[in-house]
Amino acid sequence: MSSGRKQEWTAIFIDLVIVVFGVFIGIQVANWNEARHAQIAEAALLDRLETEFRSIEPNLAQWVEQMEATTASTAAVVDALRRDRPPENLLEFRRHLAQANFVRTVPAISANYVGLVSSGGIAAIEDEELRIALIRYGDAHAQAERFYPAALATVFESRSNYYTAVEWSMNAADWEGDAALVGYDWQRLRASRAEMQAWITFQYELTQLGTRQLGEVRTILRRLEHRRR
Repeated sequence: MSSGRKQEWTAIFIDLVIVVFGVFIGIQVANWNEARHAQIAEAALLDRLETEFRSIEPNLAQWVEQMEATTASTAAVVDALRRDRPPENLLEFRRHLAQANFVRTVPAISANYVGLVSSGGIAAIEDEELRIALIRYGDAHAQAERFYPAALATVFESRSNYYTAVEWSMNAADWEGDAALVGYDWQRLRASRAEMQAWITFQYELTQLGTRQLGEVRTILRRLEHRRR
């Protein structure tokens, strides 16, 4: 082969190497840019999650506290009915009786969590503990949402003995205080014991589901704070 032909093939090989190397570098840069954009998008998403869950945490904590108080009040009324005599501390009993019939609305789920699930983005979160906590939070909330209508229908059955026995203030401003309960019929109230024992089951289950959500929310916040260290 002549030296001219050798030089021609050498030039072609060098050009090919340059082209392949250029394509490789282009792909690597594109991949780097894509990964960089994904990191930026994830960081922005995690920032939004942290902001939202910081507002969810105190509301959920208050909800759990209120449900615990409601369940305790229902139990106190049932205990009094089980003893089959009016309690000595009538003021305290009236407070428990007024508190016993509450089943509070389940706090709203995180909008950013819903967006993550619908887009499939939750699987892309690198922090495994954060990812699992988010999934568990969503599961507990879904269970509470499914359970809530049954609890509501049971506790707020208008034909129950409880509502026959108890007279409420018609002034909504009184419903959070001692004036909520106008009066009650002890003899009629005694017939509500079985109903209120059923209420406790629903109230307790909602409290447990709320407590589970709260635990996961706090784990989520802890992991989101950890990423900045």
